[in-house]
Amino acid sequence: IDNAIDSYLKNETELRRIEGEDFKLRVDIEFDTNNKRITIKDNAAGIHSTDFQRAFRTAELPPDNTRLSEFGMGMKSAACWFTNNWQAKSKSINEIEERTVSFDISKIVEDKIEELEIKSKNVQLNSHYTVITLLGIEEKMPIVRGLGKVKRHLASIYRDFFRKGILDLYINGKKLEYKSPKILNTP
Repeated sequence: IDNAIDSYLKNETELRRIEGEDFKLRVDIEFDTNNKRITIKDNAAGIHSTDFQRAFRTAELPPDNTRLSEFGMGMKSAACWFTNNWQAKSKSINEIEERTVSFDISKIVEDKIEELEIKSKNVQLNSHYTVITLLGIEEKMPIVRGLGKVKRHLASIYRDFFRKGILDLYINGKKLEYKSPKILNTP
């Protein structure tokens, strides 16, 4: 989510030029317990071809780390915490190529793989997105009570972006909202 917000903030002018002045960043998170999968999709500016390899190297600082994406660890660490198998697919604004890279951490370690294959295909020029898919999630899939905690926590973390009208965040199709706690106002 941080990467999507950072991408949006860095490319807001261009995104509004392509999509119109009413464009809003949208992040959708789907927890699919039946298929043991979590999918995170955004409509931000995507990962540009010049950043694609760097974005998937651990602790590789982004060229501009003055905003949210500052350490080069978040997406990769979070994905690997949930599962050894995950995939990232992205299409950057003003490019025609969608790029996909798949991670099988066990295979990478076992076979001592130092470079992963990046698959690409041509898509519409004006499309822009990133989709992270975490596969084969067993015991770390949040369900029922845990999912409620995740929703409350994410709403709290990103409340300022909700208030500013920058972000719409959806979990399993339901838009998150932050309700400010009641503040005691007494003399």
